[in-house]
Amino acid sequence: MLFGKLAVTSLLIFALVRTIDLQALGAAVAHLPAAALAYAWALTLLQCALLGCRWQRIVVRLGGNLSLPLAMHWTAVGIFFNQALPSSIGGDVMRVWLLGRHGARSGIAVRSVLVERVTGIVTLGMLVSACAAWTANPAVPSEVQIALMLAGPGLITCVAAALLIGRAAAGLLPQAFGERVEHLTASFATIVGSPAAGLEMALFGAAASLSGLAAAWVLGYSLGIEASLPTYIAFVGGAILLAVLPISIGGWGLREASIVLLFSWIGAQREPVLAMSLIWALLPIAVSAPFALVWALTNRGTRLQ
Repeated sequence: MLFGKLAVTSLLIFALVRTIDLQALGAAVAHLPAAALAYAWALTLLQCALLGCRWQRIVVRLGGNLSLPLAMHWTAVGIFFNQALPSSIGGDVMRVWLLGRHGARSGIAVRSVLVERVTGIVTLGMLVSACAAWTANPAVPSEVQIALMLAGPGLITCVAAALLIGRAAAGLLPQAFGERVEHLTASFATIVGSPAAGLEMALFGAAASLSGLAAAWVLGYSLGIEASLPTYIAFVGGAILLAVLPISIGGWGLREASIVLLFSWIGAQREPVLAMSLIWALLPIAVSAPFALVWALTNRGTRLQ
């Protein structure tokens, strides 16, 4: 599996580099204003904080105990491991372990992270769909435009179907596994079945996604990619959704190739777009690395077990 992901990432990066003027790419990176980089860094930090707030509220609503500072810190640690490890779920496993080590029941730890991830992806999908419909561009192939507009509704349908099937099949499964499935579906119902909880999660999720995508917009606009914020949300957000597929290492290659292709359809030059995509993808590592270092230094001798 790892070698297959490595092959996909390598092939995509190789194909992308062949279409890029590396000298122009270097010039684009070199001419990025420091102020734009600082704004994008601050927006990425804000996104990290909002994701921490969201996870903390989910844990509490599921009956767990997690303080807001710890949730923010561990979310940053999770983001670092998601980006730094070959698997894009390494940080989620880390959050489950940290919350379990903190005293939460293993079921709540696992379910809180699953609920946070899935509902976050669905919220991003809805933002992508709304912005794709708002900024429909005739230069973008119709099938791509339709796919972007259906991203949110399609994700909601898939999640709802999975939960209904899981609930129906829980009684047919071995007792221990069936109980876990029932608890998971109940956790989703607790979060999205309550109007207050659902609205809270949607607002936190939308704010977090918008903060991260605004960082891409700030970087891109500073590099001369003059498109509206909704266009960035549709294109960059759509690329994120595609990169969630477990076919590459941490989404690398797949995300960059998708962003370059989408922006090329509206006339943007490939080199500034790739520069924006690479810097934007590295920002979460730059933001979360200090938190991960603090965690590592304060937990020396503790083993993941």
